[in-house]
Amino acid sequence: MTNDYAKEYAIALFDLALEKNILDIIVDEFIKVTDIINEEKSFIKLLTHPELSKQEKKEIIGKTFNSVNSTLMNFLNVIVENNRFIDVDYIKQEFVDLYNDYLNIMHVEARTSTLLTSEQINLLEKKLERKYRHKIQIENIIDKNIIGGVMLKINNQIIDYTIKTQLQSLKSHILKQT
Repeated sequence: MTNDYAKEYAIALFDLALEKNILDIIVDEFIKVTDIINEEKSFIKLLTHPELSKQEKKEIIGKTFNSVNSTLMNFLNVIVENNRFIDVDYIKQEFVDLYNDYLNIMHVEARTSTLLTSEQINLLEKKLERKYRHKIQIENIIDKNIIGGVMLKINNQIIDYTIKTQLQSLKSHILKQT
């Protein structure tokens, strides 16, 4: 699936959720649904299996996600009907991007060797909010290749404050001086 198709589906759901004033509910539930789907890889295989009818697939979704908002349930049924369920994760990501843009939120990936404390995350968020003038949402990812420090990914920009990079920079500087 191209991003254009995923974006079209995401825009349709976003506009509907905004119109119904249930945007926060839909984003939370859509993330939970895709998390469940991603945890169980055979679920996608089941819902994209050519031998199952679309009605059977809708029934499986209905039973599995019976507590989700009816708007989201109807949307899931539409993507089943259009044979796009295999792309549900792409659609969810486009939807979350629209949601973050709408609320002026920047997603920042912080790669560290150990989990940041809530105090460290709050401090980093405040500094980045001042710099970028957006609300910041940090996702802390543990990366065993990082000795210490932090590597930030903001949009398509990488800001590398890791010890490894600092040591390489020091090495280059020393080699240039000799």
